[in-house]
Amino acid sequence: MFNENSLTDLIKELKEKKKEITHSLILSKMSLGAVVRLIFCYKLEGVILDLRAYRLRAYYHENKDTLLIKGKNAFFTIILKPILL
Repeated sequence: MFNENSLTDLIKELKEKKKEITHSLILSKMSLGAVVRLIFCYKLEGVILDLRAYRLRAYYHENKDTLLIKGKNAFFTIILKPILL
């Protein structure tokens, strides 16, 4: 579950160490479930969950930009969003 206090502690710790605080650092410390809950809480699903805009290989070289559904590759599209969630 999303715990705002743990993120606040992390931010304070990084400020004390004078390290840069980035969006990706904060997101990496949160669980996927917490991120999804925040997306729906702020009603951002129409923008953020448009999977056509994402290239997963850009984040890790072994990621694929396709989804395996019933043994067949399917490219990310708006139609697949309900299946993923």
